[in-house]
Amino acid sequence: MSVHRGTEYVRRTGRRTGRLTTAFWVAVVDAATIGGWFTLLVLEPRTLYTALAGLAVLCFGAVLRTGFVASSASRRCDPTDPRWLFVSALYAAIWVFWLLTAEALGGRVGVLLAGGGLVVALLCHFAISTVLARPTEPFTVRRLSVHVLALTPALSLAVGATAMLGIGWLAEPATYTTTAAIAGRTIVVELHALVHGGSVLACCSFVGTHRLLSRIRS
Repeated sequence: MSVHRGTEYVRRTGRRTGRLTTAFWVAVVDAATIGGWFTLLVLEPRTLYTALAGLAVLCFGAVLRTGFVASSASRRCDPTDPRWLFVSALYAAIWVFWLLTAEALGGRVGVLLAGGGLVVALLCHFAISTVLARPTEPFTVRRLSVHVLALTPALSLAVGATAMLGIGWLAEPATYTTTAAIAGRTIVVELHALVHGGSVLACCSFVGTHRLLSRIRS
């Protein structure tokens, strides 16, 4: 009995560690790719080349993120299933429409309404991901609706994105400087306020991904 309990404890600890590790790397990917895409479109002049470059970064991040989630979801999940590419494309498209909606509405109202729409879109995205991660369970409308009602992952990521957008658009001053003394020399570093926005997005992505994986494996 004690051996069985010890083995079960090791398995649970391994699963928890795996979820935390995956959530960490997904947070890094989201902060780097979504933040990079957002920075290209907001700080740089809006041209065809910057738009295409930003879209490439966003799509790469979506594929990478989906791969992490699919690989860590469950033993029954097949990360090579072509349907995961659809999930990746949907994830990238959600962010594009989120920014377009915010720009069309403008101001604080645009930031908040776009954030609300992002919650709904991410709910559907994470529901589809959860269904794909459990291929042996029969598909039903009720099963999909239960996953849609799992608010935490979508709400967490949407809060991070809304904070990043608000900081990028409304923060004053937009840039600030900090100094560091190294080997008797003072180095001045100029940072944009979006650094804070990217940090908030990373933290929220970590929390949301951890909750998503916990739900998939439950």
